[in-house]
Amino acid sequence: MSTKKFNKYFISLLLVISFITFVTKASKVTAVGFNVSDTADNTSYHLNQTEDILHIKSNNYSAKIHIPDEIVNVLCKEGTFSLLCVSKASPNTYFYTIREYNIYSQNLTTIATNTPAVSGQQDFYTDNNGTYYITDTQDSRKIHIITEDTSDCITAPSIVYQLLSVDNSSLLTFTGKGTYLLSGKSFMYLTDLLPDTPCNYLGNGIVTDSKNKRYILSDTSFSEVIESSAIHSTNTGNTPQDAPIITKGNLIFISGGTTFAKLYKNLGIEKSELKVYKTDGNKVTSGSLGTGMLAEFSGKSYSLIVAGDLTGEGNINSRDLKALMNHLTDEVPLKEPYLTAADLHNDKKIDTKDLLALSKLY
Repeated sequence: MSTKKFNKYFISLLLVISFITFVTKASKVTAVGFNVSDTADNTSYHLNQTEDILHIKSNNYSAKIHIPDEIVNVLCKEGTFSLLCVSKASPNTYFYTIREYNIYSQNLTTIATNTPAVSGQQDFYTDNNGTYYITDTQDSRKIHIITEDTSDCITAPSIVYQLLSVDNSSLLTFTGKGTYLLSGKSFMYLTDLLPDTPCNYLGNGIVTDSKNKRYILSDTSFSEVIESSAIHSTNTGNTPQDAPIITKGNLIFISGGTTFAKLYKNLGIEKSELKVYKTDGNKVTSGSLGTGMLAEFSGKSYSLIVAGDLTGEGNINSRDLKALMNHLTDEVPLKEPYLTAADLHNDKKIDTKDLLALSKLY
């Protein structure tokens, strides 16, 4: 072979090798980013995967860990990241792998599955009790269930639009045939009601969608909260309209719409013997009395309670409903005596049963 031909051959070989090297590197280089919040404390993290290195960053934390597979979705709770990965078993075969990384112990564990995988972001959920759920990319009715020991697949009643992790190790399941509660491998029908936009779970049985509509979830029902701007005096469950005055310790329970005149008459005292003050210290001599007002007579002071009145206005309206939802989602916690007024079921706790009862009062 002549020198000229050899050089030409050598240059061609170098070009082929360079091209193969470029393609190989390009196929390995991935730049996948995720923004995720810890569901326990709302700490925000940014995750970025470049090749096989995952960078995790927050305001107070930074780490690099080796993840050899493509990450397609991320969950985070109490400092533990659940990474849904696509692992290559053979040139044309891929399976999902779940890798759990704890930022405190820095432990990385792996749950291998036999669930066929596809590249690209995939819906990924957990019941927060060690079980993971992946919706099938080929059949929208199928849901893959993965635990540390087993992999299984179940079929929903209809097309699955969204799974939503809620309390009690269950998932709220929105399908083409209504809303179900998925617990383990069983679906329990709740209602035909189906939100038309993606939803988020706020905790304590409250669900909100992207249009800011709110819903109440219980063990057996799922219903929309219909907020109204109208203000009504109403029966109040614990203290129905025209019910007798109930005194417990330093609390007086009155019905919605009770006025200053009605209070002193029902107490069996003279008008001059009763003094009522608002929370700002101003005297009240007319109009409806509300939760939090202070009544003084016979040398003693009492806090007034109107069941369901969480704003001190003396009636039940959408502002009370909003106050209770804000309490249940820890946005603006209620304090006494409004906590007592919110306990419509008299069971010493505030939950979605009280929210459902309150929504029916106005």
